[in-house]
Amino acid sequence: MSRQWTLEERFWSKVDRRGPIADGGAHLGHCWLWTASKADGYGKFFLNGRLIYAHRVSYEMANGPIPDGLQIDHRCHDPEVCEGGRCVHRSCVNPAHLTVATPRQNSLRSNSISAVHVTATHCPQGHPYDEENTYINPPTCRPGRGCRKCREAANRRTAERRRLERQNKKASQ
Repeated sequence: MSRQWTLEERFWSKVDRRGPIADGGAHLGHCWLWTASKADGYGKFFLNGRLIYAHRVSYEMANGPIPDGLQIDHRCHDPEVCEGGRCVHRSCVNPAHLTVATPRQNSLRSNSISAVHVTATHCPQGHPYDEENTYINPPTCRPGRGCRKCREAANRRTAERRRLERQNKKASQ
């Protein structure tokens, strides 16, 4: 008769503890890479009849339940090195590399578009994002900030285009 594996034995049998040294610093040690099923680079573990992200299982085994509204963030992730689904750190399940974060914190630590934009100090045309030149969208609009100089230039172009359309309409009548 075969012995029943514990949750921990079953989980850790799918982990290679000889992954790369964490980009967050040598003090974090090696990434522990998930070697079994993956989706978008994240390890998947079958537990209680469903697939769960392996890094979440690892965190909960080491630290207890994940607080409501928070996500697990990989401290070993380096946005400078990783590109989307090819990030090796997504498969890391080393509990020392995992921390809880709000969805916003997790997103801003990545190389997502929002993370890139929030760290920008100048608009694409080179105008500074400073107190004088930056506007914040009102709550009724899409969240974000913008460049006042670029917005004023766009408003002038729109006004000029509409003026010309009215002129052309009068001339054709």
